[in-house]
Amino acid sequence: MSNICCSKVLVCRMFLSREWIGTDGLPETGTGAAVNLGLVMTSFLWGSCVGATGEDSPLSTLHGIIEEVERAADKMKSAKDRLSAFPSVTKSTFHVVYQALATWLVSVVREEEVEVNARMRERVAGGTQASQVSATSGPTMDKKLDWWQIAVKCLHSLVNISKMQDSRRNLSTLLKKSLQFINLFLSNGMLVLDKALCSHPNKVYAILRELQSSTRFLQHLCCDCKVKGDVGLTTHVPPVKRSLEQLVFRVKDMLLKNNCAVAFWVGNLKNKNLQGEEIVSQHVSQDISLNSDEGSAEEEDEDSEDSSKPIQKKQRGKRKIMSDEDDSEV
Repeated sequence: MSNICCSKVLVCRMFLSREWIGTDGLPETGTGAAVNLGLVMTSFLWGSCVGATGEDSPLSTLHGIIEEVERAADKMKSAKDRLSAFPSVTKSTFHVVYQALATWLVSVVREEEVEVNARMRERVAGGTQASQVSATSGPTMDKKLDWWQIAVKCLHSLVNISKMQDSRRNLSTLLKKSLQFINLFLSNGMLVLDKALCSHPNKVYAILRELQSSTRFLQHLCCDCKVKGDVGLTTHVPPVKRSLEQLVFRVKDMLLKNNCAVAFWVGNLKNKNLQGEEIVSQHVSQDISLNSDEGSAEEEDEDSEDSSKPIQKKQRGKRKIMSDEDDSEV
């Protein structure tokens, strides 16, 4: 970490680790305090991620900070409680920290996509020789999978935090930023999984399994927003649901191309609200369940129906990926 980044991180951490007292001797509150907190938190994340060196990549550094907040978030019950990880944060200003963490996660993942596209352009422009250089100097498949596994864990931690601090602002941030994350995963992460499925099936399985736990909560959140009729949150629901559906079909297509569709199951996901109560009046959504040897079938049956039939492949002029009640074409 450079001296400038290190100094900025230390100063920001110092401010985040103390209660902010105004000139009147009382704790600072209101919009001004929230804005200042957002600036300090953003500077702290910038210095921590940009200044990461050695084995600590920007993503792994961010993951550590998100996990630190996740462990402390459940302890904030009343309005007077403070975040033990950052004592300057109260329950009323927590949404500022949550938004900063989610925004930086998307930024770090997007930066990775920019680097991947730059390497691809280098190969095209330089021909075979540049391609060989990129192949030897670029990250290995193991490192790429490890990187995406950390990214998906970050999203999962943000989902868990939103369950503990389920204010409207936090849920709105989760919908907006998870949409951006899933779209980035579709455009870049799935390309990595396509190439790694045959050679690293266990790691691909772990990534999809971790991602599935987050997408299921997002599906339930979308249903909950529609039932409650919250206009501000409901506006984010259609694009989020479209991306979730695209993810399901994209995973189906990857499995079919690699002749391993029977290792996964497709079922109809029960629509539930955030309290876990089933909503029977809404359209049933699809979800992919991963078949494992660890007896996870019982867990899958709690959220999905008709998940006992494997994906079947049929060739009738057009390629179709079908479940017992699905006739959607890819």
